[in-house]
Amino acid sequence: MRQKKERNFLFIIITALVALLFVSAEAAEGKEPFEIKRVGNINPYADNVFLIRSDEEGQISIRIHDNICTYRTISERISAGENRIHWDGCGYNEEKLYEKDYTISAELITASGHIYSRSFNSPIEYPLQCLQYAMPSSDHLYLDAPKDWFIEYRTVTDGTVCIEISRDDQDQSPEMFSFTAYGGKIGRKDFSSIDGKKRIKAGEYMVSIYEKSRPEKRFDFHLCVSEKKQESPLISATGEIMPDRSMTDSEIWEMMMRPSVVVDIDFFKHQEVYENPDENSRSLGTLHGQTQGIKVISIEGDWAFVGAWNHEDASYVEGWVPLHKLKTEYPAHDYGLLIDKQKQTLTVYHDGKVMDTLLISSGRSEKNKLYQETSAGCFLTGYHRVNFSMNGKKYDYVIQYDGGNLLHQTPYDWGHHKKDFTLGRGYLGAKASHACIRIQPEPGPGGINAFWLFTHLPYHTRVVILDDPDERTSVINKLSRDDKDRVDISRLHTAENKVITAHSEDAVTITFGGCINPGGTKAANSRKNSFASFVRENGFASALAGVRHIFEADDLTCVNLGCYIPSSEGKEAQGKGKKTALYGAEDIFRGNSVELVQMISDDICDAGQKNYDNTVDALRPVTEVLERENSLTIELKGHLFGFAGCSESEYLKDPEIIDRRISKLKAENCEKIILTTSWGEGNDTEHSIVQEAMAHRGVRAGADLVIGDCPGKVQGADWMENVPVFYSLGDLMDGSTTDKPKNQQGILIQAEFSFKPDNEPVFITVIPVLPYGNEQQQKNAFSPTDYLKYNESESIINCIWKDTADQVMNRFIYYIQDRS
Repeated sequence: MRQKKERNFLFIIITALVALLFVSAEAAEGKEPFEIKRVGNINPYADNVFLIRSDEEGQISIRIHDNICTYRTISERISAGENRIHWDGCGYNEEKLYEKDYTISAELITASGHIYSRSFNSPIEYPLQCLQYAMPSSDHLYLDAPKDWFIEYRTVTDGTVCIEISRDDQDQSPEMFSFTAYGGKIGRKDFSSIDGKKRIKAGEYMVSIYEKSRPEKRFDFHLCVSEKKQESPLISATGEIMPDRSMTDSEIWEMMMRPSVVVDIDFFKHQEVYENPDENSRSLGTLHGQTQGIKVISIEGDWAFVGAWNHEDASYVEGWVPLHKLKTEYPAHDYGLLIDKQKQTLTVYHDGKVMDTLLISSGRSEKNKLYQETSAGCFLTGYHRVNFSMNGKKYDYVIQYDGGNLLHQTPYDWGHHKKDFTLGRGYLGAKASHACIRIQPEPGPGGINAFWLFTHLPYHTRVVILDDPDERTSVINKLSRDDKDRVDISRLHTAENKVITAHSEDAVTITFGGCINPGGTKAANSRKNSFASFVRENGFASALAGVRHIFEADDLTCVNLGCYIPSSEGKEAQGKGKKTALYGAEDIFRGNSVELVQMISDDICDAGQKNYDNTVDALRPVTEVLERENSLTIELKGHLFGFAGCSESEYLKDPEIIDRRISKLKAENCEKIILTTSWGEGNDTEHSIVQEAMAHRGVRAGADLVIGDCPGKVQGADWMENVPVFYSLGDLMDGSTTDKPKNQQGILIQAEFSFKPDNEPVFITVIPVLPYGNEQQQKNAFSPTDYLKYNESESIINCIWKDTADQVMNRFIYYIQDRS
């Protein structure tokens, strides 16, 4: 009996221990290895705290965003246990965030390599008071010209701005001044309105500016006060006022800090530049007053012979202006901006050193609007300006620098307290504005963005804008054409009998073709004389037989697939109006020497993951496949080539995606890199700003060639930093219609890559093709051909020319067979 009781007692103890272990295990399982929450409410310009608990040390990244835009990313190293991360409740560089709900997303990468993600929604409440910026117009004040010196400032809410002025050499209480500030408005007070009845005497001073309720946040600067303003120096020849791209940073800074000769008229008035020293002579162009620096070449009597870029078409002119209208102005010595129109970048200098380089969009000329081109030159910033709206877009953080031309943030759409920068951000890196300089909202590598510039650049900051004369001339050439004008083929480089011209033994030739749609809708595939009936009668390989001889003669052929291939017969129709390739359509590539098929268009990527995967599986045994999320390397004649793809929709969601994909190929030591792109739907015969911006991104990232597909129309070409760009090759074969396709023209691009240092890096041959075949009837023969009559070739080349400058057209060879 006793033994039985002992056994029962032991059983109870063991059961209790098991239960305790089970409860402990449950508790351990319920405890999250990483947690984050906010402490209290979040207010901009307050000390806000995130409370973080982690089982391990690691690197945490906290992102404040909505479904459109990221407003701030905070990255810090945390230890195991409890951590507090402080946040000012603002966007980048203390930019005020609007009152609304935001998403707080956190990612922790631990020391052991674990990755944890957490996300929660949180409102951001009303902002506290803050003096966002306060800047004097100069560090010199002249008492006989008190209105020439002023302070610009802006507070977040209504309040009182205080100024303390203390003598450097005296131990006494500072002079105190204060005035009302209106939240969000730009305030400007000149010295005559600040001083009042008090008297500041000549001497050296320290000046502090702050908002009355936040005295701890101050803007301090040194001020030298003099009794009398010095007389402006006599105008004389200035020498060169513009740096060039070959100069060092110190040489550029030295030129930036030189004084400027400007026209002494109102900011927004224009000064004529005359052909002769006579106001009745012909005007060569106009200049803006006060901020536009001019090069004085010589002085003759009462006239100055000057050089500058005019505002009518941004071209450089030299002519005469009255000498008495000129004066000398001095730049602020803290910062300088160097804007390169060719690269579409803005470089920020501080005390002679580069702080950051940002992407911009400068002015884009349009037909009959050549004045929209941003003028090059040497400028000084003027006043800060209020935000404005135009054509349904909003523009923030505005600084005037040249008449009505401004520095400001990229435009955005505004709705539900959300800034949608999608299009304006996508334009960055290409000309897009109406002459202003648009600046990126996100910080560059050095942390600077448009808001930072707005709150840091003082009055008369130097702005140097480098010209791009070749690009500007090309644009004027293209825009000056009449709609009835046609290309003069006799002026182009043509070849009649030889498609490929070998420039060296190890040169690699790649042929690029446009979009292939080997099928259509269920209704189209069931029609008489459809592509399906063509395949049943002739086989898939016959579809490209007319251009096979070109593909067989190169080292690699790349085409774009426009619709997915079904996994089995009878599954072609997947929704009304949806294009689907015929089952077995991979055979169109098998027999025609097509070694690479790109699958990057939205049509094929949005068909569903299963259909996309089935298409890849069908193509893999036949050809290489370029997927937009997976860059590809191929070795040709001992040289490693890299291929990266990107669609327009991907790019607009994330403009950095092109840089990342090309960087991956560079890391794999590719000798040549090709970027292939797929644009949005449409039938435009001229390329868009987004297409141009994507090409610029690719070239800057390191692409050696950019090839675009979609829309189906043939579009023009560019030559960016010695890199050829083709915006659209048109369709190569369209099996979705029995009639002659609307997109009746296409081109093949043969790129011969040379690896000899004394040769051009790439030679381009343009081969016109008829996507529907050489049919005289209004029917689709489903067999593209390069067998064209002279007038047919001329018509296709004319499509390219309409969207291409003459200077670019002359860089290519055009394959024309006159068989009429």
